[in-house]
Amino acid sequence: MADRRGLRTGFTTGACAAAATRGACLALAGRPQRTVELSLPAGFTSSGLPVAIQLVGAPFGEANVIRAGRAFQHATEWHLAKPPV
Repeated sequence: MADRRGLRTGFTTGACAAAATRGACLALAGRPQRTVELSLPAGFTSSGLPVAIQLVGAPFGEANVIRAGRAFQHATEWHLAKPPV
């Protein structure tokens, strides 16, 4: 499936989780290879496994990605949470 710009869409989390290399999910989605990426903790599954979100920005867009990550951390407390033992 492709959107109006010709980018492939419709990939599920499972397809991305199955990808073995860093950035493979972005490559599957047709994104450029020189993107700025930031992963942040976003909670835990019911089994106690950590969950994260990944923010992706344009090349040389570090300031925007870091600003968005900072806003997420100020709005949530996931970066302070510890997994259940």
